[in-house]
Order: sequence, then structure tokens, then C-alpha cells
Amino acid sequence: MRMWKGDLMRKCIVGMLFGLLILFPINVKGLMCSNETKIKYSDMAKNISVNYEYVEANDDITFSIKFTNIPEGFAIYDFYNNIWYYYKSSDLVVPAIKNKSYMFNVYIPNDACYLEVLYKHYVIIPSYNKYYKDELCKGIEDYKLCDKWLNINMSYDEWKNNINDYKKSLIKDEVIDNNKETKDVFDYIIDFYLEYYYYILPSIIILSFIGIYIHNKKQDLF
Repeated sequence: MRMWKGDLMRKCIVGMLFGLLILFPINVKGLMCSNETKIKYSDMAKNISVNYEYVEANDDITFSIKFTNIPEGFAIYDFYNNIWYYYKSSDLVVPAIKNKSYMFNVYIPNDACYLEVLYKHYVIIPSYNKYYKDELCKGIEDYKLCDKWLNINMSYDEWKNNINDYKKSLIKDEVIDNNKETKDVFDYIIDFYLEYYYYILPSIIILSFIGIYIHNKKQDLF
């Protein structure tokens, strides 16, 4: 019984020592990543340029994300797709999906700072409006449904009906504006008379009497 307990104790001690031996190099490596070194690597990671690119074909679009100026030895981790991209050259192109946000963490694997996230790059891939080049958009390119970068969740017929309704509203607005222009002068005269009629009306009456009086005087003379 005592021997069994002794063997069990030795196994526990060996297991603990083995675990420490496995963890010890990692801890040492982590301690070796000084703040000065991390700052240097972080600045290098910040200088990586990230942009999205696209190719249009057959009323559709294909996006990609391009990294340039990647330092040698660095790695990029696609957080959302759980994919690692290790350094092969200073440029890297990865496929992307429209209407999606990406986050890329930058690491330096073969170094004391390999556990540190040196920098996070964010890329937002916009939605693409495949109808924006349609003939119906001519002359109304500024209308929201004709914007190139727009998330359209409707069929072509629905989109077309919306566009036609918008064009009809423009015609109605133009007719109303034209009517306003033809009435502007007349409305101004009416408004002016209504505002000052208590001056204008007596003046008209007095001038009429004076005119009649002068006319009668001339008749008497002849």
C-alpha cells in the first residue's frame, strides 16, 4: 500500500515537472518580447497598406483585398474566416465577399513577440448595385437607386418600377414649378393690393373724381 502511494506521488511530481518544462519556454519567450521591440514591430505592421480591389464583368463584381509593404517574417490572420497568410512576398492578394467587414491581425511568428497582436487592419467591402449602369439611370445618376455602391434587395422589375415612379415625380414637380413661375407676378400684384388697398382704393376714387371734374370743365368751356 505504501509502495503504491509512493509510486502515485512520484508520477504526480513527474507530471507536474513535465508540464512546467512545456510551459517554461513559452513564458521565457513571452518575457523576451520587450516593449521597445513590440513598438518597433507594431510600427512596421501599421505601415502595411490594405485596400480592396474589384473587377466588373457580366453585371457582377469580384472583390479582392490587397496587402502591400508586408515586412519579411510577418503573418496575417483573417479573423472572420480563420485563415493564416504567412509571408511569401511583400504583396498579398486574398479573395473577398461584397457587403462584408474584415479584420486582419498582424503577427510575427518566428520571434519572441509571436504571441502579440502587433496591429489590426480593418477592411469594409461595399455592396454593389448591379443595376446602376441601366439605361433608366441616364439623367438621374444622383438618385439613390442608381448609386453604384448600394445594397439592392429587390428584383429588376421592382427596381424598374421605383425608378419610373421617381421620374414621374420629377415631371410633376417641374409642372408645379412652371405654374408657380407664371403666377408669381400676378400673385405679387394681388398680395400688394390686399395689403395696401385702404391706401390704393381711396386714391383711385379721388383721382376718378378729379378726372371727371376736369372733363366736365372742358365741356363747359366749349
